[in-house]
Amino acid sequence: ERRLLHAIVSPNALAHYDDVVRATVERAIQRIPDRATVSLAQVVTEIAAEIVLAVMFGMRGDAERLRLRRRMSETLPSLVSLWPILFPVLQRDLGPWSPGGRARRTHAELTAWLGQEVATRRASGSPGKDMLGRLLDSYDALDIPVNLAHLTGQIVLLLASARPLGTALLWGLHNTTPNPAICAPV
Repeated sequence: ERRLLHAIVSPNALAHYDDVVRATVERAIQRIPDRATVSLAQVVTEIAAEIVLAVMFGMRGDAERLRLRRRMSETLPSLVSLWPILFPVLQRDLGPWSPGGRARRTHAELTAWLGQEVATRRASGSPGKDMLGRLLDSYDALDIPVNLAHLTGQIVLLLASARPLGTALLWGLHNTTPNPAICAPV
């Protein structure tokens, strides 16, 4: 597992995403109207989510990117909720409104979607240069068959990083903006 993840999070691999991150941030800044008052927290959180999606699944058209963002915002809360961890009884599938049932269905939907994405990339002959493509390349290089359940777990872990990334960016902005020596070169 460590060898698989090394292909997507090593310093050399992360350097390939600089252009994707830059383009994502520039696109987000262009969407902000001139002289508008905006919530920095909301803007940075949206940028972080877009960066994670762009790096994970590649640069897509606006419609596809919006569909992926919607899917992420609907999917992640039920997959990374702390309530089932704190109260194990909530892990059981007790129907459509129970946290455990919702998480199981969401996980199954995400796994099915990833299966289709993997099949599409395999059929095209090029898995792509994004994190999912590099992960598929590392499966091939190590001669390991793709385990969709395992792949889904890795994807959820990486997608869940969007919120902490946004928080870290906000924290960094908060702590650097009062310091003129840091802001002067910018």
